[in-house]
Amino acid sequence: MSTVASVAKAIQVQSGVTPQAIGDYTAQDVSGAITWLTEYLARIHGDPNWLCSTPAAPSPTKAVSAPALVKTFAGKDGQKYLSLLEPRFPSFKKACDGATWVAPGVVVGPQRMTVAKDSTATSLIDVDYRGAFGYRLRNADGSDVLHRANVRVDYVLYRSDAGWQLWWTGDYYASTGWGWPDGVPVPAGYGATAKISPVSGSDVQSLAAVQRATRTTLDAPGADWSLRWSFTDPSTGKPSGFTYGGQVALAQGQASLRDVATPRDTEVIYDHGSVDLTRIDGSISAIPGETIPKHPVWMEQNPTRQSPDWSQESDTSPFVNLALVDLATSAAKRECSSVQTTGGAKACYDVRTPSSSAAYSGGIGTSFGWAALVRGHWYVETSVGVDAAGRIVTLDRTVMQPVLAGAPVRSQSVATLSHYTNVAPVIAARPSENLIAKDGTYSQG
Repeated sequence: MSTVASVAKAIQVQSGVTPQAIGDYTAQDVSGAITWLTEYLARIHGDPNWLCSTPAAPSPTKAVSAPALVKTFAGKDGQKYLSLLEPRFPSFKKACDGATWVAPGVVVGPQRMTVAKDSTATSLIDVDYRGAFGYRLRNADGSDVLHRANVRVDYVLYRSDAGWQLWWTGDYYASTGWGWPDGVPVPAGYGATAKISPVSGSDVQSLAAVQRATRTTLDAPGADWSLRWSFTDPSTGKPSGFTYGGQVALAQGQASLRDVATPRDTEVIYDHGSVDLTRIDGSISAIPGETIPKHPVWMEQNPTRQSPDWSQESDTSPFVNLALVDLATSAAKRECSSVQTTGGAKACYDVRTPSSSAAYSGGIGTSFGWAALVRGHWYVETSVGVDAAGRIVTLDRTVMQPVLAGAPVRSQSVATLSHYTNVAPVIAARPSENLIAKDGTYSQG
């Protein structure tokens, strides 16, 4: 199991800083400053007791900050500022009640430090820090959950008579939640050996029928796609969600979708789901160690990446959702619901897909599979409706999301394929590369 000391050592080794004399400080002084900073970072990002502490717990950052910075923390929006510098994990403002840490506990992802002389005083050292961390916990119900933190802060360090201090900070950013950091292998074999029981009443004939329907659907020239994702917002307790819909050239592997509530929010999909672009709404900036085009118009998400992200489990792509059905290992015929019948279904099936089958597939279900696994879902179950022509017309899925120190959150996606045509719709050509911010290289502000 990781320790604060082992996390500090990993941060320092992966940062790979070669100390040099800066301002009033010798190379040895700078080396001491970097060691001090890594120990501080390990306390706020690698100490399970701190990460699961309540808001009343003493702040490690305040304890090492210069008086002016402490005063800022006490001012308006000071607590929000402080929480970005030391984000507690994984359930904001709650202790990790009932949760236990599972080896390796805390994993240190990619780290980077750029050390320079401060522009205002030779007694100050600037350290541009970027880092990622992974966390593995187990809920009270026995389900394992993976979390991640991606942080960046520009630290200004000063050595007083008492030792090194945080003089000031800037360009601070923190993203935390379900997932796992890029560039770090998910714990070996995670979820791969989970025993998945077949869906109740399953038989080989039903599974074969669903697989045929998937192929028939993907061979169709065109159709209209709609997916409604609804859930209860855990922060407010209120219903929330979105609906994306539009035309799909199924056989050509392209789609053009829009947010029904906000039509300017568009999504275009190419290469049978392996390229997924969403139009940028608002400002974006590069994340640690990455660059983006000067004026990007689109953000790309690659569903084949082994980089679980909280949003992947609500993927709006028809190709991803059909791929998950195609990866099913069991299916059972069911009576169609009124909603499925209204959607044109003549035969309906409950289909069960192991999350590991998607996660380890290397195909467009990869990110979806990892998103399910890191949340403790060993399988996903979809209710599929098939029309008289053998094409899929409805796909419904309900997920009960485990939440540390809280009741599970229910989320549901309801998707339809309708108005099948014999002529493929025309989908806009892929934008030029200089307009696209690649997956994993940006943060939306």
